[in-house]
Amino acid sequence: MPAVAKKPAEGKKLPAVPESKLKVAKTLVSRKDRAVKLRLIKKSKALWRKRENFRRAEQYAREYKKKEREIIELKRQAKKEGTYYIPAEPTLAFVIRIRG
Repeated sequence: MPAVAKKPAEGKKLPAVPESKLKVAKTLVSRKDRAVKLRLIKKSKALWRKRENFRRAEQYAREYKKKEREIIELKRQAKKEGTYYIPAEPTLAFVIRIRG
């Protein structure tokens, strides 16, 4: 038997890059895309939260200013009537439960 060199079939070629490497590259790309999307969502949520906090702070500032003006008006009204205005103090209660 003579030694004959066999040629690989012309129709079947081996892939240039192994399939496992292609799968890894594909998953890396999809992970990067997902990470970018999550980062954008996080950023937009943080921006929304920042705006909401600012709006809420403005609302509280208006409310506090209104309360101050109200106290001043009540003091003036009391002075005009010849009485005194004593502003309300925060109430505090200590509750202790004794067992037995």
